[in-house]
Amino acid sequence: APARRRDVRAERAERAIAGVAALVVLALLALEVRDRDYPFGAGVDFRLLPREAAGFVRSAPLEPPVFNSWDWGGYLAWAWNGEPRTFLDGRLWDSRSLDEHDAVIGGGGEAVIERWGFRTVVLQPLFRNSGRLVPGVTWFLTHPGWRLVHARDALVFARLPLPGGVTAVPAADAWQVILRHAAVLKEQSDPPLHADYSRAVAYLQLGDARAARVAPAGGRAVLGDRKSVV
Repeated sequence: APARRRDVRAERAERAIAGVAALVVLALLALEVRDRDYPFGAGVDFRLLPREAAGFVRSAPLEPPVFNSWDWGGYLAWAWNGEPRTFLDGRLWDSRSLDEHDAVIGGGGEAVIERWGFRTVVLQPLFRNSGRLVPGVTWFLTHPGWRLVHARDALVFARLPLPGGVTAVPAADAWQVILRHAAVLKEQSDPPLHADYSRAVAYLQLGDARAARVAPAGGRAVLGDRKSVV
């Protein structure tokens, strides 16, 4: 009889665990249907990860130390497996490192760059939560000591003199990357307000004044919808 009771309790526990697991799966499916931020099954939109940039930095190879946008630190640490080392990721950080990171991406971090001796920068062009242009983009594009050397899924800058075999690419390539990132962000169920304004800036830099005039209309529409909800 005691053994029978233990079997019954074990069976009930297994059913409870299975029930909880089923509820979790249903909740995840509901989120997937509601929010199209990421492709089903992966949980990651690889269009917003620096896969090509990570490969380029290693294969070029570009010189360390490397500065990277914090959002991408975990991916780069995995892709590079410690060579080169990331500057910052979600595992290890402190308030000083975050302040230094923000100074660099904010376009006012020259003292930080000099102190660390950064030779390579892997920069995320837009803030994902707002769609705003990262100020460091224009800082690095216009600084005489840095060159844009890769612009596919991220912006990669190298300090002069460039390593052997590495050549600069046109600044226009950076603005094309920004347009692609903004387009992906706009696919979210809750698109960031500033994505269309960043698109307008990119179109202006590419010489397309007409597209630049039209682009902010989407941002104004999103803002109007949110005000009406409030």
